[in-house]
Amino acid sequence: MSASMFDQALELHRAGKLTAAAALYRRILTAEPHNADALHRLGLIAHQSGRHGEAAELIRQAITRRPAASYWYNLAHVHLALKDTAQAKHALEQAIETEPGYVEALFHLGTLHSQADDLTEAAKHFRRAVAARPRFVEAHVNLGLLLNRMGDAEGAIGHLEHALRLRPDDPAIHNAIGTVRRHQSPSRAIENFQRALSLDPEHFGAKVNLAKSLALRGRHGEAVQALNSVLDRQPEDTNARMVLASSLAALGQFDEAIQQYELAAATMPRQLQPLDALRKLYLRLGKFEEAYLSCVKIRELEPQNCHALVGILRHLKARVSEQDAEQAARLAEGTALPIPERRKLHFALSSYKEAMGDYEAAFFHMDRGNYLRRMELEPLKGPYDVKKLADRVNRIIEVFDEQYFRRVRGFGVTSNLPVFVVGMPRSGTTLCEQILASHSKVFGAGELPDISRIERELMRQGGGHDAGTDDLDYGYARRLTSELVRSKAEGYVQRLRSLAPKASRIVDKMTMNYSNLGLIATLFPKGTIVHCRRDPLDTGLSCYSQDFANSLLWASDLRSIGQVYRQYERLMEHWRRTLPIDIFEFRYEDVVCDFERWGRALIGHCGLEWEDACLKFYETQRSVKTASLEQVRRPIYATSIGRWRKFERHLSPLREALNRT
Repeated sequence: MSASMFDQALELHRAGKLTAAAALYRRILTAEPHNADALHRLGLIAHQSGRHGEAAELIRQAITRRPAASYWYNLAHVHLALKDTAQAKHALEQAIETEPGYVEALFHLGTLHSQADDLTEAAKHFRRAVAARPRFVEAHVNLGLLLNRMGDAEGAIGHLEHALRLRPDDPAIHNAIGTVRRHQSPSRAIENFQRALSLDPEHFGAKVNLAKSLALRGRHGEAVQALNSVLDRQPEDTNARMVLASSLAALGQFDEAIQQYELAAATMPRQLQPLDALRKLYLRLGKFEEAYLSCVKIRELEPQNCHALVGILRHLKARVSEQDAEQAARLAEGTALPIPERRKLHFALSSYKEAMGDYEAAFFHMDRGNYLRRMELEPLKGPYDVKKLADRVNRIIEVFDEQYFRRVRGFGVTSNLPVFVVGMPRSGTTLCEQILASHSKVFGAGELPDISRIERELMRQGGGHDAGTDDLDYGYARRLTSELVRSKAEGYVQRLRSLAPKASRIVDKMTMNYSNLGLIATLFPKGTIVHCRRDPLDTGLSCYSQDFANSLLWASDLRSIGQVYRQYERLMEHWRRTLPIDIFEFRYEDVVCDFERWGRALIGHCGLEWEDACLKFYETQRSVKTASLEQVRRPIYATSIGRWRKFERHLSPLREALNRT
């Protein structure tokens, strides 16, 4: 074979003149039947022409003559075209065995293992690729995304930022970094997505990710705008539509949210997710008939669906059939379902049995639900340690004393926008918020995590909090400056304003903020604090009977509940003595017995004129996310007063812990 003939064929091949190049390769093979390069190149032309079977045969013939790494590598791509992943992996492995530093083969083998969810093998090959070629951007990106899937966010960011240093204007890398940061640092993730879009305004992935991150940060107005842009371009993206519906619901645009969920359900008629989202929203809105119909549709697709059964048992008791109750009991007592679902069924059965007047069965299921909750949580957190809580309360009392409040007088902002409703869980906080939110000038924001987040930020800034522990150092309070306090307060007000721009008062009913009242009074010296109180035994029983969404470990044990209540009482007594803000006491039993008097007093304490709509709080159309979503849809009732007496013989540990024996 003349070298010039092969060079001529290669030039034609590279120019895309495949027919002419193939003719020359065949002439070479006629003269030299065992020429491996000509066989390999002829195989590549067959592959480029869509004749993949012929290509595989020609390249294999070339390999028998000379097993070059590049031949194995190209054979792998032919097998991928033939959809034979196993043979493609084998060919790549042979290429690497022939040439251990073959970076492209390492990269593609890592990609195939990643696609097959063989993450450890994938990581091994990507690591070898970046070790062999440290400036291989795509390998760093793929390794970073893979490490994120494996739970190593820190390692993922390291490789992605390395890739970004090599290619700083690549929108895909900014988008990838944002994807990793989305749950650890949503604000920084948003910056990454925005940077990606500044480099490529049409980057669809960054658009979707930005919208979802805005929703995650509670910036629902911006999220809706971004998601509408996404859906204009890709209306079949049901995931984006689901996030849009969630943001619309968060903004109080419930009809629009329901419409979007229904569109998603129509697009995915065999999927449970949109139907379950509709079920939850209908319950939160008090649309119990619509919620029941959603449960029916869910059970048509999945007859043993735990969430639908729980919804019917807890909130749609009039619709429960004997078969429903028996099925729920079988599933709760069996082992086919995971522990969290069995727990939910036990709590739902407890609620149903109590409504039917069968208090022994109700307590049995209540007790079983709490046992399962402890089985879930204690391996992760250990048994509940009330001494740790007592030490924390001691530290709060020590730090937030009268001298502290004299020092920080005038530090905060004068806004009276926020209304903080605090108290033990199940003490009437949702009822209080619903009454307030029935006023035309009040918006009920639900349980906002912002105050706790501000407190942790202050602790970290002062070096007094390890994010990996529950140990809190309130020494940050000694180091506060007026500038820092004002900055945090203004940020919180801005967050509230984004939820309800026209409201005169916005209610934050994060119950456990009772431990943060010192910080709240510092941030908002003219803020409003409402303390909800209820009989300790009724409060304790209600905590024990409730399947809390955030799985409070202390609430799964009657003695622990009583101990927590005693520490709460001790801290509230301290605030009454030292806080420079009046605390309005909203006592559940008094409100039930004389609703209008206490409703008027509550509205007046918030500096507002009375409105009769507050008397019909149960008619207010707003989303209620807490455990009391069913109760606040009914007029005021007294049946929950003294509820503990129905279960009196089971409550000795609670009574002892409360010193109520």
